[in-house]
Amino acid sequence: MNYFKTAFVFSFMTIFPSLVVAQIQHGKVLLSGTINYVNPGGDSETSHEVGLSLGYFFSNKAMIGLSVSGSRANGYDFGLGLFGDVRTTIASFVQRNYIRLGDEAKAYFFIQPGVNYLKLRGTDIFTGTQIEDQTTFISLSPGFAFYPAKWVGFEFTMTGLIYEFGGGDNESSFAVDINPLSPSIGITFLLGKD
Repeated sequence: MNYFKTAFVFSFMTIFPSLVVAQIQHGKVLLSGTINYVNPGGDSETSHEVGLSLGYFFSNKAMIGLSVSGSRANGYDFGLGLFGDVRTTIASFVQRNYIRLGDEAKAYFFIQPGVNYLKLRGTDIFTGTQIEDQTTFISLSPGFAFYPAKWVGFEFTMTGLIYEFGGGDNESSFAVDINPLSPSIGITFLLGKD
């Protein structure tokens, strides 16, 4: 279980960055829902993803929480070696570090490291057999949040850096997947007293 140590150290190191400026408020609870839709055209994969996050601001600059998402894709994904109906479920332990943009506390850039567990079901493109697989990976995703009111905001998150732990015959892998044309867009509610 060496990858759990690596994931813990990675998350701990990102909790205390020196560049973070004051954020929302210590003690607030974040409730967020996101959607993502990708349709590159042709025979390529078309996917839909829905996610829900719940977090707690343990300081004026950072939030820690849990996230769950599910996706369904149709088409071909040669990177995964799958085609047809592909479904994934991801459960994540996430943490966000916010950097305020401008003088007003309305716009923020954030970095979201996470430890993720993914379960995948689909059809192998070469053999036609049903596949069920699972993996653990750590991720580092950039995003932006805008709060037009104290209690509601909008967020825009992209997939960033991913390190997938190999298991069995599989090797560990590293990927950079920053695609501004495929963001997750969401709405955020801040709950708690001012």
